[in-house]
Amino acid sequence: RQATQLAVTRILNEATGIAEASPPILEAICRCAGWDLGEVWCADGGGDVLRWRGSWHLPGVNGAAFDAVSRETTFARGQGLPGRVWECGTPAWLVDVAEDPEFVRRTAAKSEGLHAALAFPAGKGATSGVLVFFSHELREPDLVLLDVMAEVGMKIGQFVENRQADEALRDSEERFHRLSEATAEGVVIHDANVIVDANQAMTRITGYAREELVGRSGFDLVLPESRQFLAQRLAQGAVGRVEIVAKRQDGSSFPAEIDSRTIGYRGGSARVWAVRDITACKQAEAAMGKLSSAAEQTADSVVITDLAGVVEYVNPAFERMTGYAPGEVAGRTMALLKSGRHDEAFYRRLWTTILGGEVFRAEFVNRKKSGELYHQEETIS
Repeated sequence: RQATQLAVTRILNEATGIAEASPPILEAICRCAGWDLGEVWCADGGGDVLRWRGSWHLPGVNGAAFDAVSRETTFARGQGLPGRVWECGTPAWLVDVAEDPEFVRRTAAKSEGLHAALAFPAGKGATSGVLVFFSHELREPDLVLLDVMAEVGMKIGQFVENRQADEALRDSEERFHRLSEATAEGVVIHDANVIVDANQAMTRITGYAREELVGRSGFDLVLPESRQFLAQRLAQGAVGRVEIVAKRQDGSSFPAEIDSRTIGYRGGSARVWAVRDITACKQAEAAMGKLSSAAEQTADSVVITDLAGVVEYVNPAFERMTGYAPGEVAGRTMALLKSGRHDEAFYRRLWTTILGGEVFRAEFVNRKKSGELYHQEETIS
């Protein structure tokens, strides 16, 4: 019996999956515990029934006919010997299956000369499968062997759970890799202050090869003046976007935005950093700042509207020229300056031109807030 446990333990330690482990486990239990035929039943994809997944028998035992019947049979919870063990989660022993009216495969068992049977679950509670063993002899229940098989079943169940968890983790990591490789943002997984993975975009942004990133602290990619700020934010458990100054492999720096989140990782947790090079954004902001400054200081009237012509911005020169303050104009259209000196055809031509993506230039006669008319050369795009 101890030999049975040792043999099963060795097989599980060497196997990569239950499909690989099942045949040698069946053989080990048959040889060590004195059974002639063993079979494994596993829950199907939906978990509704047990299906036969294979058997092993001693040399000289012809189990082909019995296997053929088993292959075409399924068991719901509580049905037949496998189903009862599946439902209750404890081992069961039958002295003679050929004489048991509830044994579903009784006819096939009789023709094969099978009598005693032992079944035990692979795992505890909601088990994923059941192992069943048969003997050509009548055998009375062996309580010690039942306990041993219960322990063996627990080992097998734990093995299955571990492999399922490993497979789920691999699937999760594969999905993460596919998603991270599809994004333009650099992505790194940061575990215990060390980068354990990085996507292709991160290598492009920083100039480091993936092999150079893995094993390095993520803070190595941040300039000293930003490290303390970033470390404080992370220590506070902050999530969301943080702007820092990062550095490339060649020593050059660039403004970056980091979105840091905590994720489940290999049974624990890790930080995933999504890094975006915001150099272009900063350059655009600077250009907009210069444009805004120029608009504020120019002597020419500047008006910005949305596509429907609703005013969003006017500069100081507009107020000086028309008498309208920005708050009086915002949310309205430039129709408030209409003098009545231009016909509808003029305005249709204006809208046709600018909606066509072209620039409209003309001399306008507009009306100030005071009612005074004035002439103005306007360029609208």
